[in-house]
Amino acid sequence: MRKLKVLHTADWHLGRNLKDIQRESEFIDVLNQLYQYLEREQPDLILLAGDIFDSSLPSIWAQRLYYDFCSRVSRLAFTPAVVITGGNHDSALLLDAPQQLLSSFNIYVIGGSYLDINKEVIPVDNQEGERIAIVLAVPYLRDSQLKRARRASEVESWSEQLHDAMRLHYQEVIAQGLALRGDANIPLIAMGHLFMQGGVINEHDGTRPPVGTLGAFAADTTFDAIDYLALGHLHQPQMVGGREHWRYSGSLLKSAFSETGHEKSLTLISFEGKKIETIELLPLQSPIPLIRLTGTFEEQELAIARLEKESTNVYVEMQVSERFLTPASMFQSHLKEKSSPVMILQLTRLQKMAALDIMNHLPQKGISLAQITPIELFKERLLVAQLEDSALEHKLEKLFLQLEKELLEQERE
Repeated sequence: MRKLKVLHTADWHLGRNLKDIQRESEFIDVLNQLYQYLEREQPDLILLAGDIFDSSLPSIWAQRLYYDFCSRVSRLAFTPAVVITGGNHDSALLLDAPQQLLSSFNIYVIGGSYLDINKEVIPVDNQEGERIAIVLAVPYLRDSQLKRARRASEVESWSEQLHDAMRLHYQEVIAQGLALRGDANIPLIAMGHLFMQGGVINEHDGTRPPVGTLGAFAADTTFDAIDYLALGHLHQPQMVGGREHWRYSGSLLKSAFSETGHEKSLTLISFEGKKIETIELLPLQSPIPLIRLTGTFEEQELAIARLEKESTNVYVEMQVSERFLTPASMFQSHLKEKSSPVMILQLTRLQKMAALDIMNHLPQKGISLAQITPIELFKERLLVAQLEDSALEHKLEKLFLQLEKELLEQERE
C-alpha cells in the first residue's frame, strides 16, 4: 500500500509587521525553508489552514509572496495537491477571486463558507488519477454565515446557538465526506480555523481566545470520524485535548517577545491507508531572533554590547524598572542612530509585568504556588522590582511579615 504524506501549515500572516519593522525579508527567508522541506519530503498534499494574510487588505508584497508560493508549488516535479482555507484575518473574496484559475494547477481554495457545503468537500487525486484522500476544507466560519445557516435551537445563549450552528456545519460536511469516501482505505482530513477548547494561547501574539463571538469550541464527538484535524488560529504548535491527530501547526514567524521561548515548525503527517503512521514537526529557524533581556539596566547594556560584537541582526526587548525607562529610551535611540544590528523594539516597565513575570518565573525554578510561602513570593516580587537597595528590601520584608502575622491573628479570632 502506497503511503501518503501530508504537510500541514497555517497562520502565515503575510504582511504583519513587528512594531514598525517591515518583515518582508524574514517572510521570504522562512518560506524558503518551507520550500526546502517540500523538496526534501515531497508531500502528496499540502494544507494551509487559514490566516494566509494578516489583513483583509494585504500589502502588495504580501500578495506577491502568496502567489509566488502558488506558482512555485505548481511547478514542483512531484505535483502535490494544495488545499487552502481562509482565516478570520483573511478576505474570503480576495482568496476566492482566482479560485478557478488556481484549481487548474491542483490548488484548491475555499476562502469563505458556502451554503452549498459540497464545495467544501474536496476529493484529492494524485497524478495518476488515483484517489488518495478526502479533505473537508472548512474555512473560518463567520458569525453572519452561521446566523443564516443555523436551525431552530433550544438553547437561549447566542454563543451556544452559534456553537450549535458550527457543530451542525461540521457534521454535515463530515457526513458528505464519509459518503464520498465509502469503503476506500484513504484518510478523511478536516480543516478548521477556530479556537478549540483545550488549545493553549499566547495572549501577546495577537491571537484572541474567542474568534468573533464564538469563544472556545467544544468538539465533543463531532470529529470522531476524522482521521486528522488540521487546525489554524493558534500560533503555538500543539495537539488539542490530548488527541495526537487534532493539531495546530502554529505560525511561521514569532510575532511577539512573549514567544521568545517557543519554537516554530511545520507538521508532517504520514498515513498508511486511513491510519496515521507518524507525525513529525519540521523546525523553522527565526531569520532574526527575538531576545527578551532581564536583569539590571547595566547587565542588559553589557548583554547588548556582546550581541553587537556578533554582528547579527536581533530584535530586543528590555525589561527595566521605571527609573531606568528614560536611560533605556536614550540607549535605544543611540543604537538606532548608529544602525546597530541590535534593534531594541520594546521597553517594558517591570512594575506592569511584575505579577506575570513571577507566575512565568516560578515554574522555570520548579516551584508551584502551592509550594511557596507568602514571604518567598514577596521576595520574588522584590526581585522583579529591582530596588537595588538592600536596606529598603529588608525593611519591606519586615513590614510584610508583620502584616502577615496580623492577618493570621485576625483569622484565628
